[in-house]
Amino acid sequence: MKRNIYNLIIAMVLTACCAAASASGVQVRLNGQARLSDKVVTIGSIAWINCDDESLRSQLTNMIVAEKDQNSSAIVVSSFDIARCLSRAGINPVAIDIYGSNECRVTFIGSAGRIEPRPAIIPVEQTPAADAKDSIRQELSRMVANITGYTADRLVIDWKCSEDGLLDLAMDNARYEIKPQRSVSLGNVRFMVTDKTPALPENVLPQHEKFYNKPRTFYVNGYVQYLSEYVVAARDLKVGVIIAADDVKMVPQLVTAINQVGVSTVEAVIGKELTRSVAAESIVKSNMVKRITLVERNTPVYIRYNSSVISITAKGQAMEEGSLNDVIAVKVNHPKTGQNAAVSQVLYCRVIAQGEVVMVDEDMFGNKSQELAQAVDLEEVR
Repeated sequence: MKRNIYNLIIAMVLTACCAAASASGVQVRLNGQARLSDKVVTIGSIAWINCDDESLRSQLTNMIVAEKDQNSSAIVVSSFDIARCLSRAGINPVAIDIYGSNECRVTFIGSAGRIEPRPAIIPVEQTPAADAKDSIRQELSRMVANITGYTADRLVIDWKCSEDGLLDLAMDNARYEIKPQRSVSLGNVRFMVTDKTPALPENVLPQHEKFYNKPRTFYVNGYVQYLSEYVVAARDLKVGVIIAADDVKMVPQLVTAINQVGVSTVEAVIGKELTRSVAAESIVKSNMVKRITLVERNTPVYIRYNSSVISITAKGQAMEEGSLNDVIAVKVNHPKTGQNAAVSQVLYCRVIAQGEVVMVDEDMFGNKSQELAQAVDLEEVR
């Protein structure tokens, strides 16, 4: 009995919290990761804020929720930390809809400075190196790019080594040997750097040199992220909606797993039907949309061709089904002069609407659209 009452009280509190958050219209979506150059963490630097009140939005954006730990280059900020920060500022956290990730891993990337809205991507070729040679840091980053197959200028790697200054030394293949210690992919990686000919300290006696000539081994840990661009909803979209160009947009995001990457081009979803509702700014994945067949196989279609000198609309028969922007084969029947039998010609067209296709100027098979003028029966042109 007591347990049932306790569960009922919790349900009532949660319902009240959700109702208050919904009524306020203020939303804070916490990101899973962030890279900052400042020593302080504000809500605006780790979360997306949706608020119609500009004054409140500015207050939330600049509200400090945590500070850098001197003994660590990374901290974790949770949604509870944001709620506690709001409470200290006199803002009821129940009135704010805090969603997204439960916690954000914040990595500090240097001395204090301006917080960039997007993570800065430093290509491997621009990484500082000693003299004219690549540094060990560059060589490690290049190895990660080659092994994973990802574009080097889209990789963001945070390298750490217990040996100060090692990563900025010039890479010398005759002296240093680098080997991965685990499978190399997005996320955590580990390499072993062996100095095969370490330099001798000063004032070393000849009889002691053999003790310093032994190879030295160092371990380097890295955290690999990939800057991906994927499709998100530009507004709230309901199930069954046919996606138009202004319904979606591209958003960059650092990811540490390939399954976090959504659809990479808007062209891949435009003209398709949503199989579930998607909230604004939410990712659109390939399993959320389905193709719409606009042209069925062996059904009549209208072929359209427009140029600066002629505009033709002719009848044809689709030889295969197609969705929006698909290129399909279309058969056109027309009488050949001097013969009784009809002659068929296959043209390649792009689907533009239900039962309508348009000729492409030059398709992959080398057929030119201008042939349509000779391929159709003049009686069928309208």
